[in-house]
Amino acid sequence: MLGFLTVLIPCGVTLSVELLAVTSGGPLAGAAVMAGFVLGTGPLFAALGFFLRSAAGLWQGRLTLATAVVVLLVAVWTLGSGLRLGGWWPTGDPAAVAAPEAARTVVLNPDGTQTVTIRARTNAYAPAAVIAKAGVPTTLVVATQGTGGCVRAFVIPDLGVQEILPTTGTTGIDLGARKPGTLEYSCGMGMYGGRDHLREPGGHLVRERMEFTVTGMHCTGCGLLIDDEVEELAGVVASATGVRAGRTVVDADRAVDPAAVIAAIAAAGYTAHHAP
Repeated sequence: MLGFLTVLIPCGVTLSVELLAVTSGGPLAGAAVMAGFVLGTGPLFAALGFFLRSAAGLWQGRLTLATAVVVLLVAVWTLGSGLRLGGWWPTGDPAAVAAPEAARTVVLNPDGTQTVTIRARTNAYAPAAVIAKAGVPTTLVVATQGTGGCVRAFVIPDLGVQEILPTTGTTGIDLGARKPGTLEYSCGMGMYGGRDHLREPGGHLVRERMEFTVTGMHCTGCGLLIDDEVEELAGVVASATGVRAGRTVVDADRAVDPAAVIAAIAAAGYTAHHAP
């Protein structure tokens, strides 16, 4: 019974499964997806209910406090995911971002169009930061190879794009000729994401690339704070911070003093050193 009622819980996992059901192509297929979800979660929640009932006598009042803390943490995580999906909270780099790798993802075609290719892995989009030309007809290609999880539900909030990616294959998305700016994308749960920096053609040539080691970061939000501070500096085209790698890669279209970048990272609350 508890497993059945999970269909009514507005959690990220349930919503992702519901998205798969809606895009399955028919009512019977959608019902089969949800039935499998309920049957799969039923035993888990039954065992969890049995454990909690058995432990209630031992924990006494502490069980309520522990449950309240868990619920609050899940609520904060769900709120952040919802804001990211709505486009009100920028997506960040959940893993290391290599600027040279990002540069190789953009291909200018002979017909004047450009193709931006990213890879959807089970726990990340790579690279998570791409620099492309604005005002050029652009196709975003998302490639998968044995990919699973919520990253297969690909969302671009600003364009209203919602795509279910194949486990293995490529999916092309027409972005049109975008104006200069940043286009954010994420998974269906708002856990993983990235950004496409669109610059004026010829206006922001990357002439300098610097790398910095950064300490004190704990989560994706740390990397977002650093990138926002660094990208305010004159001459900086893009900043991409890899939280797990502990590095920030800065692309600039003119000479930028490394000390200024270090100061910007310090203003975000972290310590950095130039890695020449």
